[in-house]
Amino acid sequence: GPYLWPSALRPLADLLPRMRFLLREEQTRVLLESLRSGAVDAGVLALPLDTTGLESVELWDEPFVIAAPADHPVAKTSPAELDALNGAELLLLEEGHCLRDQALDVCAMAGASERDGFRATSLESLREMVRFGIGITLLPESAARPEEGLALVPFRDPPKRKVGLVWRRGHAREVAIDKVAKALLKSRASA
Repeated sequence: GPYLWPSALRPLADLLPRMRFLLREEQTRVLLESLRSGAVDAGVLALPLDTTGLESVELWDEPFVIAAPADHPVAKTSPAELDALNGAELLLLEEGHCLRDQALDVCAMAGASERDGFRATSLESLREMVRFGIGITLLPESAARPEEGLALVPFRDPPKRKVGLVWRRGHAREVAIDKVAKALLKSRASA
């Protein structure tokens, strides 16, 4: 949310000038329940997921990067191979965050694991823990902004997640939802 919406709101307002947007950030499970109940019109989510009763469109693939303390050995390998994570213990988000599940998938491919005794509630917590030397993690590219003490290491062949727009099947505002998808794509292209 905090990495997508600031650049997306202007294109949304330009394409849909009379629409009032109310933005909510929720964990995936809560957002899916809100979509199915009609409490929310559309949601930006990582795909794939159970879209029973819902429609979705893939918007873009988002690569992951390694976030490491600046003095960590992996910080000196840019771009990194996936096996640079082999044997590493990564700091991850708490249960319920889709990014946690995606990071665990990457860990399984790379021979890495989750660091015991740590679960962050936000990407900002993860970033700060890494910046202060507690460990390494994976960040989606949209959340990877340079900071002192933090190395952001791209992969040579990056693992990715799909980002999509999801809405309730048969929604009365499908024309507006299509415009939202176009505005999101436009904001991503200009970012």
